[in-house]
Amino acid sequence: MVNDKTRQGALRFRENGNFLSTWGESAGIGDVTGLAAEARTYEETGVIDERNSLLIGAGSSAGGAQPKAWIRDDDGTMLLAKFPKTSDRGNVQLWEMVAMVLQQRAGIRVQPSRLMRLNSHSQIFLTERFDRVGETRIPYMSARTALQLDTYEHPNYVKLAREIALISASPTEDANEMFSRAAFGAMVNNIDDHMRNHGLLRHQSGWRLSPSFDVNPMRSGTSETPLVPDGDVSDRNVLELLDHLDSFRLTRAAAVDRLRAINAAVSHWAQDALALGAESDETESMKPAFEGANRGRVQKLNAGAEPTVIDLAPGEGTRSVTGPPTAERIWIGPHYRGEKLVPGHFRTKPQRS
Repeated sequence: MVNDKTRQGALRFRENGNFLSTWGESAGIGDVTGLAAEARTYEETGVIDERNSLLIGAGSSAGGAQPKAWIRDDDGTMLLAKFPKTSDRGNVQLWEMVAMVLQQRAGIRVQPSRLMRLNSHSQIFLTERFDRVGETRIPYMSARTALQLDTYEHPNYVKLAREIALISASPTEDANEMFSRAAFGAMVNNIDDHMRNHGLLRHQSGWRLSPSFDVNPMRSGTSETPLVPDGDVSDRNVLELLDHLDSFRLTRAAAVDRLRAINAAVSHWAQDALALGAESDETESMKPAFEGANRGRVQKLNAGAEPTVIDLAPGEGTRSVTGPPTAERIWIGPHYRGEKLVPGHFRTKPQRS
């Protein structure tokens, strides 16, 4: 019963030659404030009547807890509008926009998005759909669909990166991107990163990760999606990602660079929030989301540092405290040779005569 015009992805349903469903009204950018009011009426009463038929008609299958509607911008671009709820703790829409800005700073792919002021203390979040280019429909599937998961399965990001690399037309690029998204989500305490909030788009070359979406910083709470196998969801330590770089197809140096870039981006959270209209007391309240232990952990990373091996028993390839040096061993980080990943290993450096 989802409106055919706004149906997610490229699937269409037809009966007796007619596409289903065609009921409901279309909504434009000028209808946004009215839609917000109708969403609030529905939240408070649970009644679907003529007053909120526009919301239901425009709504489709966006999912999630926030009231939403698909609308058209003035130039015809299809947008997803997210409205505030009376039960919201804080300005949820503003902080989702902050996350968009910070991800863009960190080099993570996101869609053009903006805020629209609703009143003195709330805003509407507007973001461009990534499953449409003009009137062209782009096939889409969630990670839950791609990995054939049950509703309550929460695979870790290491497994997610490996599985998506098997599907992706650009496995290295998408595995790299998954590393960045995992680290960013942990750094801003995004606790709603279930498998419906990751997705893939079908391009001519094949399936690729969709732009990042539905990233919502939270000052408290924990995610059910671990970073690594057997990872602690109550403290998602981003440094643990460095123990699984083969799955993310990254060298240690590249991974450390990404962590530092994300950390630098997140450091702008307060100034970006104020620029978007946050009050100073709001930023103080949201500080736990952005100033957690992971920020300090990344700051302490030694640039380009490789593992240090201490061998207390002198032997081949080691240095004795009292004896002369033998052959020196150097650490070669994980790297790619063509399309093949070469694991990290030690190599003996030839001695000069």
